[in-house]
Amino acid sequence: MDPAAEPLGYHEPGVLESVSQHHPASAGLSQALRNIERRRRRRRRVLLTIVAALLAAAVGVSAWRETTRTTLSPPSAGPVPSPTVIAATHDTRMPGWHLVWDDEFDSQALTDRLWTIKSFAYPYNRQLQYYSAAHVLVRSGNLRLVVTPQPLGGRTYTSAMVTTKGTMAWKYGLLMVRAKLPADAGLFSAIWMLPARTGKTVLPEVDVVEAKGSLPHHVVMTLHWAGPGGRIQSLGAAENGPNFTDSFHTFALKWTPSQLTWYVDGVPRFHTSQNVPHVAMYLIMNVAVGGVFPGNPLPSDHWPAAMVVQYVRIYKPGNPPPPIPESIRRG
Repeated sequence: MDPAAEPLGYHEPGVLESVSQHHPASAGLSQALRNIERRRRRRRRVLLTIVAALLAAAVGVSAWRETTRTTLSPPSAGPVPSPTVIAATHDTRMPGWHLVWDDEFDSQALTDRLWTIKSFAYPYNRQLQYYSAAHVLVRSGNLRLVVTPQPLGGRTYTSAMVTTKGTMAWKYGLLMVRAKLPADAGLFSAIWMLPARTGKTVLPEVDVVEAKGSLPHHVVMTLHWAGPGGRIQSLGAAENGPNFTDSFHTFALKWTPSQLTWYVDGVPRFHTSQNVPHVAMYLIMNVAVGGVFPGNPLPSDHWPAAMVVQYVRIYKPGNPPPPIPESIRRG
């Protein structure tokens, strides 16, 4: 028998049988040995059953952890390691990191404590949309930045933008956004960051993800900074993957003093140590229409379109601070 296929309790045949066949006087001893062997096999079966159960439980716990948390090493002061794969998850429990800011969009509307929403016509890149606060919706636990072919404010289309300017800015950490991007030609989705304080230039700019609706399998990750003479310098990468417009995907940026690393669905796709920003930055999410980058929209029956966001989370490295004692909270 193949040892790999050996059933529980298997023993090499012929050993005990030969005792009684060739030495009849030792039949009692043979029976005693059989009894010992039976007890040994029973103990072995019990032991193997317990071990199998423990292994199954361990595998189950491991699988549960893989689906319910993100594993990401906190930044170190030493040489920058190669990017570590992180799991795209919905859980906020991440060893080595603690949650400092988030919105799970589980209320009826956005709160001005977390977000800034303005209505205005974006003046750059010959874009065609007017950003309206009325197009920022929270429905069924998701944020929706809605786009329609509705003329408003002298523009042909109406869209939406939300930012954390004036409500939250951070320097270094991990940003995670889980979103479904809109399809259709002429739409340009962006999740990006700008400095909270600006001087002669608005740079640096970190584009966590940008996508043209006409290229549903294609996303771009970019860092922009001011080069010699104030000229814009850029460094980034593109990712060709699944359809980012028909299901939710997790876009993340790990920002340390020495490196930026972009992740798509938990896998590092681009990293750089050049011109890493060292200023606090705020978050912007919007859908632009037309202009220089995506081109103008084509006639479509897919309106309204929308960027749909499940959550936004920002982590800092280290253990969370201890809770405030109840006696102090009560005053």
